[in-house]
Amino acid sequence: MHLPSRNDFVQGWTRITPPIERETKNGKIIHYTSLSDGGTKCGCFIDAKGRRVDYYIDYRIGTKTPGDIYLYHYPDEFFWSYVHIKDKAEFIRKLGHEDWFQ
Repeated sequence: MHLPSRNDFVQGWTRITPPIERETKNGKIIHYTSLSDGGTKCGCFIDAKGRRVDYYIDYRIGTKTPGDIYLYHYPDEFFWSYVHIKDKAEFIRKLGHEDWFQ
């Protein structure tokens, strides 16, 4: 059983254990591009426990949350299984890699 670490990022049912690494394929980092919704950026990382986490940085046209981070699924008003990061500064402080989440 994995006991929580004070270094883990925890929000609701989400737990991410640092360090995190970018997802790779054949030893190369998989690069994601901006989406055609105005520029939402997306990517994926793997935490220290091997959990794969997709992330989206909101730059949709007309968004009320520019630059906010969403985990697991694209932020969509009709699809609610994403996690909206409430404290971006804490998320970056715990996981690092600020440049990934801008």
